[in-house]
Amino acid sequence: MFYAILAYHVEETVQSWTPDEDAAVMKDLLEINDRLTRAGKLGPAARLGETAKAVTLRGPGDGMVIDGPFAETKEQLLGLYVLDCANQDEAI
Repeated sequence: MFYAILAYHVEETVQSWTPDEDAAVMKDLLEINDRLTRAGKLGPAARLGETAKAVTLRGPGDGMVIDGPFAETKEQLLGLYVLDCANQDEAI
């Protein structure tokens, strides 16, 4: 069974980190990535770009590309992981 871990945070906070602070967070995340990879559990994972540069595809067929997303939230989706686990308890 595949499980998605969605990484939400206040984008302004993340963008305010110094390069050293960002590198420290990424170092911790990469250690987790390595552990999950060694266990054969980690699928696709991505750190997403800033939401100001995001676009949304809407509609059938070729659809229409519009600026956005424009979610009225305090936190933004900044990344995701897909895990291949036997059950929800293992994913958690």
